[in-house]
Amino acid sequence: MSAICNLSQKIKEAGIEIGKREMIMKMCDKGYTIAQIADVAGMDEKQIEDTIKMLNCYQYKRLNMI
Repeated sequence: MSAICNLSQKIKEAGIEIGKREMIMKMCDKGYTIAQIADVAGMDEKQIEDTIKMLNCYQYKRLNMI
């Protein structure tokens, strides 16, 4: 039973992570600043910058903000 609980927890955590990434990308594409995104996501600005770079946010590349 413990293995099932662990698997469920990992699936839940993965879903939360995917949701955060989607939110970050939507905010990025709408032109929010890294500071604004970090505030809403509850993350530090470096984490947001790394996520945006990893996910290849068009808006920030176009504006050459990172």
